[in-house]
This record gives sequence, structure tokens and C-alpha cells, in this order.
Amino acid sequence: MYIRLINTIILFVFIYLSNSVIAMGTLETIHNNKNIASFELKGIDNHIYRLSDYQGKVVLVNFWASWCPACIQELPSMQRLEKVFTDQPFEIVAINVSEVKKKVIYQAKLNHMNFTVLLDPESKTLKQWRAKILPTSYIIDKKGHIRYLAQGPLEWDSTEVATAIEKLLIE
Repeated sequence: MYIRLINTIILFVFIYLSNSVIAMGTLETIHNNKNIASFELKGIDNHIYRLSDYQGKVVLVNFWASWCPACIQELPSMQRLEKVFTDQPFEIVAINVSEVKKKVIYQAKLNHMNFTVLLDPESKTLKQWRAKILPTSYIIDKKGHIRYLAQGPLEWDSTEVATAIEKLLIE
């Protein structure tokens, strides 16, 4: 019994530490340029949003949850990225996975999420988009094609990401 307790404590400490030092993801170029499943989701503002609403814009679609330390870690850099492209046809859409609206609203305010926050309470959109981990993000071009994929947190305001978005804005 005592050994089981020690093993459980060690496991929890390992999980805590591994979540405290989060490895950064990478921005992967998608070469097949394929369309993705669309979405029709309610926002925390009760408005219905569709991917087609963003036609003609470059869109960062981010799947996240408040219980995911890596998701929260990358939010400040997403906010800075949004400011860089304020006057451009660029949008950030953050799709919350499996959480109740009240909690998502609280987290959006707590983390100063000034971009569109949508609700995917049953994770249907997450599954349709074949996202395997959180956070998972897609950069969609003006024609609605996936051009980049990021699994894990990124520094969204990095030179690499800004350059990729600038190229898509020019196309």
C-alpha cells in the first residue's frame, strides 16, 4: 500500500513538472493545400460563426482548453500577433474544446482574449479537423486551404510565424 502511494505521488510530480516546462511546438508547412472541414460554432458572444465567414482572410484557428498549460502559455504571443496584423485581413479564432460556456468566458477575460472565442463543447470540430493534441493550430489561407499546422504551443509573434502570415497575406 505504501509503495503504491509513493508511486502515485511520483507520477503526479512527474506530470506536474512535465507540464511546467513545456516544449515549444513547430510550424509545419502543409504542401497538399487541401481544404478542411468547415465549422459552425457558437461564440461566447452567442453569435454563430462559420469558417466561410472568413473567406478572403488569413485565419489562425487554434484549438485550446483552459486546463491545458501549453494552451494558456501561448495566449500572450497570440495577442501580440493579432496586434501586429491589426489592419490586415487576418483573424484569430480560438476554439475551446469540451468546456462549459461560463468557464470559457471566465478564461477569455482572465487571459485578455480579444479575438473570436468559439465553443466546441462536444469536441466534434476538434475530431473533424483531426487534431490529436492541445493546443493544435492551423493557419488557413485566403482561399480556405490549410497552409501551416502547429501541434503544441508556439511563440506566435516570432519572426518565422510573422513571415509565413505575411506571405499568405500577399498571395
